[in-house]
Amino acid sequence: MTKTVAYLVGGDNWIPCFVSVYSLLDNNQNADIRVVIFSEEDQNNHFFSNTDVLKDVHSNFTLNFIKIPQQELEKLPTPPGEDPMFPKAVNAKLLIPKLFCDPPQNFLYLDPDTLILNNLDDLFERSLSKTTIAAAPDAQNMIAGLGVSLKKQYFNTGVMYVNNRRWLSTDVTDACFRFIRERKPIYMDQTSLNAVLHRRDDVDIISPRYNFIRSWKTNSDNNIVFSFDWNKINIIHYAGVPKPWHYRAEGTVNDYWLSYCNRTPFDDFYPKHRSSKLVEYIEAILKPFPRLRTIAKCIYQNL
Repeated sequence: MTKTVAYLVGGDNWIPCFVSVYSLLDNNQNADIRVVIFSEEDQNNHFFSNTDVLKDVHSNFTLNFIKIPQQELEKLPTPPGEDPMFPKAVNAKLLIPKLFCDPPQNFLYLDPDTLILNNLDDLFERSLSKTTIAAAPDAQNMIAGLGVSLKKQYFNTGVMYVNNRRWLSTDVTDACFRFIRERKPIYMDQTSLNAVLHRRDDVDIISPRYNFIRSWKTNSDNNIVFSFDWNKINIIHYAGVPKPWHYRAEGTVNDYWLSYCNRTPFDDFYPKHRSSKLVEYIEAILKPFPRLRTIAKCIYQNL
């Protein structure tokens, strides 16, 4: 049976998405995989210029592209605040179930900043007969205030195994849009899905090894007992900054991404200079000037 994997891509995420797809194919050689790319942009980018490389990685792989219609984008809720943390298009993730040309019964959604380290057989074989999604807990349990029991686990939506038919039949998208417009949460799609699905007891919480947040070791509030073992991590999610392709990125978790990037046509994508010593030196010089120091820090984090 074909395994459908969906990505929502745009902006500067095309090359990271290519690396993610490469790692997916490389570590799931026994699966018949269909990757579907959703975007508000067209196919004129580096990803689609190098798809032959992906076809060489996996013998049974197909790639589809779906451009999100403008009329659907216009339906997306407006982000809260004058300077929102996330763009309006991030909510397009909630549109994916109804945009498939050939709708699958189930599909795996992955953010572009993910990396697959091991095969996903166990996840693809997981039953969704009684739930809409299977998702892993976030590093921090931000469930308070959502109108559900504090015993519920706030999940991260960067990786979701989705029962597509159940999602559509229970109008999950519209329910999430209503929640976003009423409550205006910072993490729009993620918080709305937590509120809507947890209120329905419609979530299967799975192991963090399927969505290991890059900063888990430093940012976790210890709400989940998780035994860390690189040999058992299936998916790394590089949520937040710095990303592996930023100047400030160092350490094993980022080296995994770079090792896969080096196997693609984009081995020069990331900055050659990765040492934080330069950043520390500049921050020390700018210490008497707090505003300039903050600006410099933001620039380096997002390069």
